[in-house]
Amino acid sequence: MKSSHRFPLRRQIVWGMRFFTFLTSLAVGAALFILSNQYVRANSLQAAEFNLRLVATSIETSLDSADALLNWASIDSTVRRYITQENINGTQTIAAYEAMQEKYYSSTLYSHILRFFITNENDRHLQFGTLNSSAALNRTSINQFLTKGYGMQFTTDPLLPGSPGCIALSQPVRCGKGTLHRGSTYLALDTAIITDPAAGYSLTDGSALYWEMGSRLWQIENGSLTEIENPLREVDYTLRTGSNNGVTEQTAWQGKVQLDGQKYRGGSTHCTLSGWKVTKHTLTDVPESLLIGGAPGTNGGEMTRCWDGTLYQCKVYKGLLSDTKINKFIQEGTV
Repeated sequence: MKSSHRFPLRRQIVWGMRFFTFLTSLAVGAALFILSNQYVRANSLQAAEFNLRLVATSIETSLDSADALLNWASIDSTVRRYITQENINGTQTIAAYEAMQEKYYSSTLYSHILRFFITNENDRHLQFGTLNSSAALNRTSINQFLTKGYGMQFTTDPLLPGSPGCIALSQPVRCGKGTLHRGSTYLALDTAIITDPAAGYSLTDGSALYWEMGSRLWQIENGSLTEIENPLREVDYTLRTGSNNGVTEQTAWQGKVQLDGQKYRGGSTHCTLSGWKVTKHTLTDVPESLLIGGAPGTNGGEMTRCWDGTLYQCKVYKGLLSDTKINKFIQEGTV
């Protein structure tokens, strides 16, 4: 008697097992492919983050060295004596020059220093760097270097119009427990301290590397810095929600808060700097974390008075800023 099946049962079982094995292999292969891609992507992101940290560390090290050089020029006894002492002889002048010369040539930033000087802003100046022969320093020319105050800024050399941009750092020289102004020290560095560490950083298609200083932003590309519009300088986002009266629009807000022991105060782009208020407990160091955008509930409960918006940028300053500095931040809309 002939079977009514087109294929024998044994053959059907064999082909069924083959088909099942094929589907299983296909599923396992697809899963391994997805896991492999995720692993490669995770490793790529970790490598990119690690390399970016190396770039940032190199730049930070250079800027720390620049600060150390300025600090040395401000506190070295031989150099300070030349700047601050009323009557100075030739031996003391030569000693100050040699001390600063030795520090200049031994600095790790030597190849990047464009101009390095210390002055009493009147008739005494010690200057080194590749631009030191551009023009003699005097009372008038010194003021051109300090028109924007002390600190770090991206600028050009005021005595060489049209010269390439540089990173300039400056700070005052003070005596009498820091209250008596006696002069200034200035250091201009080649932008290569930023672009050189970034030269070895590999960028993927569509990505870019940026350097932000203050409220200005530069793109690092092909060994140069190109200033671009800073999207973080003025945030112009809106949050729309329905209401009984139509649409409510909420714009960006920038605020500043100061803490000093048991006192605190704040200000923002929409209100002036407030007076000092007093807390119940002294505010010292933050032991674990600094909470911004909400207040802890009573007895360890949920957060209260939470900020309804996006916190896109935050900076914490070491030390108490002056009223002038705080109000300047508020007026400029920067942090």
